Amino acid sequence: MFEPKIIMDNPHIKSEWILGDENNSHVEIIVGDMSVDMCRFDRWTEKEVMSRQEMLEVAQLIIAAPKLLEACQETLKGFSLLIAANDLTEDEKRQVLLLQNAISLATRK
Repeated sequence: MFEPKIIMDNPHIKSEWILGDENNSHVEIIVGDMSVDMCRFDRWTEKEVMSRQEMLEVAQLIIAAPKLLEACQETLKGFSLLIAANDLTEDEKRQVLLLQNAISLATRK
């Protein structure tokens, strides 16, 4: 089974992730010297699978991914003393679990 490479952990990619050219059907996501073209139509049937607005929102979320991962990791570090002392409220436990799950999804760790 194909396992996608998590490029956020790739030490060769240190540049900002940005939106490139976009039109009614495609948007380009630029990461360093690479670019990925995202299309809102099915590649085999050419049927619309998302609106233009949804395509742009997904692209925006993709380019925010490295910053979101960093924010999750830094926030989790802030809980480290409470975790070590096993002194978390139920709400804090829920927040820690959400952070851990998000980090795990982003890093496959």
